[in-house]
Amino acid sequence: MPRRHRITSATDRERIIEAYRAKQDFLVVAAALGVQRTTAYSIVRVYQRENRVEAAHAGGRHKIIDNETLDLIVMLLEANPMMTLREIK
Repeated sequence: MPRRHRITSATDRERIIEAYRAKQDFLVVAAALGVQRTTAYSIVRVYQRENRVEAAHAGGRHKIIDNETLDLIVMLLEANPMMTLREIK
């Protein structure tokens, strides 16, 4: 049977870290939220090492054009819709 990948929500991550900070048993909180024990340990470990609660970026492609450049291109094309890619470059 294939494993199902479940993403832990930011709210659940915060609740686990709050329990850890309060010196409570964060594993009980994780179990109540339906988060696996190993995932809870991983969340706390990342918090201890990097002081970060939110999840890391999970892949995907980086932006090729930033928002400022994109706004400029849109402005240029609105002014001259017949502009070619070579002229935009």
